[in-house]
Amino acid sequence: MARLACLFLLALSLGAFTIGCGGDKKEGPPPTVKVAGTVNVDGHPMEEGEVHFIVTGQGPKTIEVKNGKFSGEAFKGKNNIEVALIKEGPPHPMDPKVKLKVNTIAEKYWGPSSALNTEVTADKEDFKFDVTTKR
Repeated sequence: MARLACLFLLALSLGAFTIGCGGDKKEGPPPTVKVAGTVNVDGHPMEEGEVHFIVTGQGPKTIEVKNGKFSGEAFKGKNNIEVALIKEGPPHPMDPKVKLKVNTIAEKYWGPSSALNTEVTADKEDFKFDVTTKR
């Protein structure tokens, strides 16, 4: 009988541990909204490239840029912005037949320390990002 009582208490405590009190619910990603705008590189519309809207804890929302314009979706909230203009670079050090791909935009406009950020609160179509290739 003591074994049965111990098993019952063990099952009860495991059930309570598994169920918990509901305080650790994982929230989903923030909602998305429509965004659009322009990207200028060295004072001219970016012919082609990408703009990345990044909210901490989420994967980036990558939007293609064509003829200086972009249109897509981004997460609501504070977004770090990265601009990418990828070109063929120097040969790969391990395989000189292969060319590396490099972002030709100045480092201050991409990566974790990008100087570009914005608050996305609702559908917005007039974002404007001016970047340079000068390092």
